[in-house]
Amino acid sequence: MQTTKKTLRKLLILLLIGITLAVAVKLVRKTAPEVFAADACFTVASVYLCFGIGGLIKNLGGLDIVGYSFRQFHRLFRGEKKDESYEKNAGGYYYYRQTRKKSRDVLWMFLLAAAFQLTAILVTLPQT
Repeated sequence: MQTTKKTLRKLLILLLIGITLAVAVKLVRKTAPEVFAADACFTVASVYLCFGIGGLIKNLGGLDIVGYSFRQFHRLFRGEKKDESYEKNAGGYYYYRQTRKKSRDVLWMFLLAAAFQLTAILVTLPQT
């Protein structure tokens, strides 16, 4: 699997979002510094997991009908006439589904979510 700069940038932005959320929770709840590491790892894991699930739903086409319907609704209000040959050849729902780009970084998000979750568990274990 090839990682691109775009994927790495996206993963880094999600990491920063998770850390920002963890810092905000620490400031609001005024938790102990020992707990912050576990909270930060868990929050970052949750962010990766949420975006990973969203990407998985997108890849499986779970919301494609909503996007296609919105596009057709928008065409209706722009005043475009319905061209039957366009609908049959290149503008139908099947064509729309085939041209949708798949998110290739879903696996990375799930792997990072698992890694941060495992780190959060290990941090919370008592030191012996």
